[in-house]
Amino acid sequence: MNSSITLPATTKLISILARIRQQKGIFFFHWTMDTATCDLLQLSASPALSSRIQFYGEKPEEEWGLLALDCLERLTPEPGDSILQIKSQLDQFRARCLGYSPGSISMPIIVGGCAFDPSCNSLNHWQTIPSREFVLPGIYWLKTCKGTTLTIIIPLDGSESASDVQSVLGEKLEFITNCNDLIRFEKNEVVADYHFPARDRYHQQVKKTQDFIQSSAQKQIQKVVLSRFRKITFANPVNPVPLLINLRRLYPQCLIYFFPLGENKFLLGATPELLIEKTHDVISTMALAGTAEKHDELPLSQDPKEQLEHQLVIDHLLDKLGDFVSSVEVGSPKTWLLQNLCHLRTDITGVLQKKEHILDILTEIHPTPATAGYPVEPVLPFIAQTEEGCRGWYAGVLGWMDGCGDGAYYVGLRSALLDGYDLYIHAGGGILPASDPEQEWQETQLKMESILTAMDLKGSI
Repeated sequence: MNSSITLPATTKLISILARIRQQKGIFFFHWTMDTATCDLLQLSASPALSSRIQFYGEKPEEEWGLLALDCLERLTPEPGDSILQIKSQLDQFRARCLGYSPGSISMPIIVGGCAFDPSCNSLNHWQTIPSREFVLPGIYWLKTCKGTTLTIIIPLDGSESASDVQSVLGEKLEFITNCNDLIRFEKNEVVADYHFPARDRYHQQVKKTQDFIQSSAQKQIQKVVLSRFRKITFANPVNPVPLLINLRRLYPQCLIYFFPLGENKFLLGATPELLIEKTHDVISTMALAGTAEKHDELPLSQDPKEQLEHQLVIDHLLDKLGDFVSSVEVGSPKTWLLQNLCHLRTDITGVLQKKEHILDILTEIHPTPATAGYPVEPVLPFIAQTEEGCRGWYAGVLGWMDGCGDGAYYVGLRSALLDGYDLYIHAGGGILPASDPEQEWQETQLKMESILTAMDLKGSI
């Protein structure tokens, strides 16, 4: 065990255990300690830990990362209920959290998120996957520019002694300290590759969407986002860690993420889009819409179609945030360069009028016109009817929150569902009356290249 790590004092544990016995029930004792800065993906590569991962997220450029292991509790809203239902469950957990966590994070930490449209009945590869999933982890590393902390959470009922608790903590520390493994990059052969829908069918869907926009009452509908997916089957099961390593190298400005969604199914990717971040009374979001190949001759800022797409997202966010904030600041649009694409991006910050939970704001602004259309509500039934299969967690939300309702959630873009030998890559684009079907197909191809390049498959299939 790392000798620099100090276990909680016996006197402190005796006091906590006495409180648990007095109040009765299951409590969550948490102990947070400074630890040596480590590579969270290197930890993830260990066979002893990989099956226990509940969430991995890392923003390399910001020196931020979160790796969560083990599931102590699962918070799942009832079918048909809003994810706001879990706020009461979170309050119950918070009341039963005892221990020590330095810094500004309030226990407990909850990781997870939800599908793009949880009400959509899936008939494809998302069928057996829950549409909402939130987890209270038992162990997590939090990495920032100031250093790395390790938190261990243990359920206690008061029957334990202080030495029992110290022993359990010591065993867990010993185990995870000794977990290390080399990351192995192995070539994996593609045995099948299918597009859903096929190119001609997708062109038809784009034209159908344009007809829908043109025929809407008083031209109410201005934009609809259509998505499609690609299924690639490999000769051997896909190892996610080398893929994540490559995504981290190629997209350091993005959130690199990995999230288990059932038996041997994982959502992973590199999303550029922050949906909402809340720290006390300050919130941050971004309008990210308008896409072009990195070396296009016409700058995004001069393309009327891309400008309109971008402005629709800004209008949506300002409208939805209006009831929450006392002041708002909208940055200037800028062209954001990524590995193979560029996007129009406008940062938006606001100060809350009163205390709010991040889930209240999230449910109000998601989905945005960047992933659904404008206005959002009328286009959702059309998307569900027109696209071949359910989007599942593509363009859904994932992230983390703490016991005070602070946290950060991102839009699940540049994503893939990993299911054993199969990799499902989703991508979408905004359809307007002026859209060209083939250009929209090519845009989705470019977006899929985020995953293909990381798999060393660009240009080979």
